[in-house]
Amino acid sequence: MLTDHPALDYVKHWRLALPRGRMIYDEAEAPKAFYRVERGCVRLQTTGMDGRRQILAFCLPGDFLGFEPGRSRMAAAETSIATELTVFPWSAIARLAEDPRCAPAVVAAACEMISSLAAHLRTFGHGSVEDHLMGFLEWLADRQGGLSAGAVVQLPMSRRDIADFLGIANETLSRTIGRLEARGLIQVASRREIVLHPISMRSQPSRRAAAP
Repeated sequence: MLTDHPALDYVKHWRLALPRGRMIYDEAEAPKAFYRVERGCVRLQTTGMDGRRQILAFCLPGDFLGFEPGRSRMAAAETSIATELTVFPWSAIARLAEDPRCAPAVVAAACEMISSLAAHLRTFGHGSVEDHLMGFLEWLADRQGGLSAGAVVQLPMSRRDIADFLGIANETLSRTIGRLEARGLIQVASRREIVLHPISMRSQPSRRAAAP
């Protein structure tokens, strides 16, 4: 993977610390750099014709963003919380591509974001809102150290961010969290922490479904 390749140590780069809610680059903007998340969380988003925001993906520590091919950004990037990035100028891509050992990694990194967005569409094209939210929480748990019963999921984004990622209203998200907690699938420890209960419990019917 490009993230592990030592060639990155030899190209020009610098660190950038940003507060919550700061735009990194805008949709349709000409690319000038690509980025690696070192700390925090970045949301990739677009604005629909109706003015509504749709979050396409979240980038967590270790993820690259802004590395998509093309002459303009396909989505805007903003920080969900205070975030630290490593910035690589766009010219670094040419230097990496000149090294035959790096070329496959460059292509893979360029495709990584597209693959992530495609996976998002596949995942949220089927199933219930509860399934979508559980899938999202399990993805976070996996990224934060492993998916297991009792895993404590830290939410590095607001509930509004999560709602916009799932394509639902804030009120629907709150009700969905309540239903999952009532079913014993999760426990809301705090505004930023959710505990996942045994995965096998996901196969149990909801109380509403089990009611006569």
